[in-house]
Amino acid sequence: MNFNTIYNSVTKLFKKKNSLKKELKNQKAQLIDLAKKLKARQRKSSNKKEIEEIKRKRKIVKKMIDKIKKSLNNG
Repeated sequence: MNFNTIYNSVTKLFKKKNSLKKELKNQKAQLIDLAKKLKARQRKSSNKKEIEEIKRKRKIVKKMIDKIKKSLNNG
C-alpha cells in the first residue's frame, strides 16, 4: 500500500470517529432528558409498582450515560 491510500483510510476513520462522537453526545443529551422526565414522573406517581419500575429504568439510564461518558473520555 502506498502513502496516499493509507492516509485516506486513516482520515476516513478519524472523520467517522468524530461523527460517532457527535452522535454519542446527542444520545447522552437525550438520555439525560429522559432521566429528568422519569424523575418527575416518579415524584408524581403514588403507585408503588410504577415507582419501582421507574427506579429500575433510571438506574439503567444512568449506567448508559456513564458508559457514554467513559467512551467519550477514552476516545
